[in-house]
Amino acid sequence: MDEVPDLLYHYANFGGLTGILQSRRLWATDIRYLNDANELSYGVSEMSELVEKIASEMPDLTGEDLVKYGTLNRPGECKLDHNNPDALGPAHRAVYAAAMSLAALVDRSKPQMPMEWKWANGYVTCFTSKPDSLGQWRGYAGGDGFAIGFRRECLEELTVPCWDYRNGDVDRLSDKWFEIPVSPPQRVQYGNEKREISLRDAEEALRYFISSAEAIVPYVKFSISVFTAALRICMTMKDEAFKEEAEWRLIAMQPYSAKLNFRPGGYGNGGIVPYTEITYPTDAVQRIVIGPGNSPELRERAVRQMLETYGFGINRVEVVHSKVPFRD
Repeated sequence: MDEVPDLLYHYANFGGLTGILQSRRLWATDIRYLNDANELSYGVSEMSELVEKIASEMPDLTGEDLVKYGTLNRPGECKLDHNNPDALGPAHRAVYAAAMSLAALVDRSKPQMPMEWKWANGYVTCFTSKPDSLGQWRGYAGGDGFAIGFRRECLEELTVPCWDYRNGDVDRLSDKWFEIPVSPPQRVQYGNEKREISLRDAEEALRYFISSAEAIVPYVKFSISVFTAALRICMTMKDEAFKEEAEWRLIAMQPYSAKLNFRPGGYGNGGIVPYTEITYPTDAVQRIVIGPGNSPELRERAVRQMLETYGFGINRVEVVHSKVPFRD
């Protein structure tokens, strides 16, 4: 069994460090806009096939079900309202819709999830268990940035703001926003063997969840429940080539509309990236590692002043220096 670390590190350049400390918020990026365009493909295709298989094994509606449904005169006349998450529909078709929505994440030729299902999104913040990694310094901190060490236990009780579709159009200034829990940090599993184990566990959990449902369910809500449960598992799978990252993830799966912001992106993700913000408590930050580069003493002095200025206390957070002999 792999050891569970007490601290999880988020690598950032100066702008990222300042924003995280000043706002006391972490950015969680829409999963469709992650930097690695191939990231979703590892596991999602297999998961969509698994969910489709489960749907194919579910029984069709019986005559009694059709009478209970009340909106069907004869089999095959199911009229689904995709714009109303509370509208009823057959459970097996809802599960099949979840499978197709998963497949559409990695295959644009597949029918895409309707835009009206805007509350079916996931958002990710990435960490690592490694406090001083050359690959992380180069890839995520500009070579001479910072690694913020968060207490893992403080990341287990975070929440994210949501808007209930029943309140009408999103109003950022409204007092009707509410918080839902973010999943505790999840360790990313690497390689085909771990993927197969995750898929077997997912099948068992999904079958149990689906078997407890009625034949007729709130169609969109049930489909999104299956979709998000399956996708959350997919977001913890990566190719063996990335194993050195030792990644952990905060994954916020949204059954409602997220409180979104937008930042510039690269060509591969369309040039604009949606993200939501997750507020963390001050005592979550326990250590800051000064990355390799010029003037480490001056950067340490600035970081200590920053910690005091933004209310973290000048001595409560440990500040240490990287031992990696890297120069940008």
